[in-house]
Order: sequence, then C-alpha cells, then structure tokens
Amino acid sequence: MAAANHTQAPPRRRARAAWIIPLLLAAWTAGMLALTMAPLEEVRAGISFSITKLGHTVLFFGWTVLAGLYVMVFRGNWGVRLVPLLIAGTLFGVAIELAQLLLPFGRSARLLDVVMNAIGAAAGCLVLQRVRRRYGE
Repeated sequence: MAAANHTQAPPRRRARAAWIIPLLLAAWTAGMLALTMAPLEEVRAGISFSITKLGHTVLFFGWTVLAGLYVMVFRGNWGVRLVPLLIAGTLFGVAIELAQLLLPFGRSARLLDVVMNAIGAAAGCLVLQRVRRRYGE
C-alpha cells in the first residue's frame, strides 16, 4: 500500500495562495514603513524598550516569510535561495534605519535595531526552509 503524498499543497489551494501572498506582502511592507517612519512620540507612547526590539524581530520575520512565500508560490520557484533572502531582509532593515537617520521624522538609527531585524529575517528563513521541505516541488 503506497503512502499518501502530503508534501505538496493541492493546486487549487496554491493558486488561491498565489494571489493572497503578494497582497499580504505589500500590506505588510506598507505597515512596516508606516510604523518605522512615524514620529517617535506616536510610536513609543507607553511601549517599553524590550517590546520595541521584539517588534523589530516580528516585523522582519513576517516580511521575510511573506517575501519567501511570494517567490516560492507566486513565482513557482521552490528552490529559492534563503541566504539572498536573509541578506535582502537585513538590507531592508539597514535602509529603514538609514532613512530614520536622514529624514526629519524625529527618529534615530540604532545598530541594535538592525541586529533585531536580521534576527527576525533569519528566523523567517528557518521557517521557509521547513515550508520548502514539506511543500516544495
């Protein structure tokens, strides 16, 4: 008796996901930019230091997972390389910190924020690796 192949999502489900993922990625990116470019007083009202750092990690985790799923599902490239995706997520974080430094929004750039962004991107790559093993073609 042959074992059922549970490694691939059904084609219909993949087709639906293919259109949802780019929309989620665009919305997530817009939300990230809104949060990271908003005046500091509005963002930090009543939020502790550790929660803001965790927020960086969560934002970049989500962005990396959505960007990777976009390439895997929407573009059909299940063999996407995760190191360039990690680099892209980290560079996106660096770009945000540079924008905070250079633009007059009352924000400041911090190396720890870049590190937390990179940790989030790395965690996202680990999740994508598991997704690729389970559903990859």
